[in-house]
Amino acid sequence: MRQQIVGLLEELNSVNNGYFVETDINDYVDKILKKAVLIEVDKSGILVGFIAYYANDIASETAYLTMLAVKPLYQNEGYGKHLLDLSIKDIRDKGFVKYGLEVLKNNFQAFKFYENQGFKTIKSRGDFLYMEKPL
Repeated sequence: MRQQIVGLLEELNSVNNGYFVETDINDYVDKILKKAVLIEVDKSGILVGFIAYYANDIASETAYLTMLAVKPLYQNEGYGKHLLDLSIKDIRDKGFVKYGLEVLKNNFQAFKFYENQGFKTIKSRGDFLYMEKPL
């Protein structure tokens, strides 16, 4: 599975001029495989997409979405929403009351997606917007 995740992120970096994952992809994948909750969707053995999130900050009761990635061929078919819904159910079941994320300011498609899913902009951090959704 690791190599399929790396391949998907490399593909997304390619179509987004290197702005999808701005750090070393292999290091990033190792980190999320070790520390994040990961939910994947595959079709006939091909990774369509995945969501990775941290559900470990019990004190703030806030889970943090670190990555939602869907293969370009399968975008706009509901996979992103499905993955997000699965993660929300999991973090609610774990007792979290907020879900946070950062999105690039110039990634209008992702921003609108998250906004349509109930996330609100809380603050700006450099090139990123921090958004939250109450659960």
